[in-house]
Amino acid sequence: MPDVNGVLTQEERAKVDIWFKKNWVNKKCPICGSLQFTLADHMIMPMIYSQYLSINGVQYPQIMIICQRCGITLHFDAIAVGIDGGITSHGQE
Repeated sequence: MPDVNGVLTQEERAKVDIWFKKNWVNKKCPICGSLQFTLADHMIMPMIYSQYLSINGVQYPQIMIICQRCGITLHFDAIAVGIDGGITSHGQE
């Protein structure tokens, strides 16, 4: 689980690396064609759109992969990649 500030551990970074080596077949930026990407240090969790601000409910923890050339940021579901952040399934802790 990332630390209290959402920073991925070295162990989690290694899991992500293994997952991407296995699953990312055409590792090419969809914008600029670069093959150089960086894993962001932090896990993020976008908020569900609602008329009212709420920190409860369904959560989708994500990791970010950033193209080193153009900066496009690709978001991947952290649970699917093997980083649960203390959440075992979407919407549950």
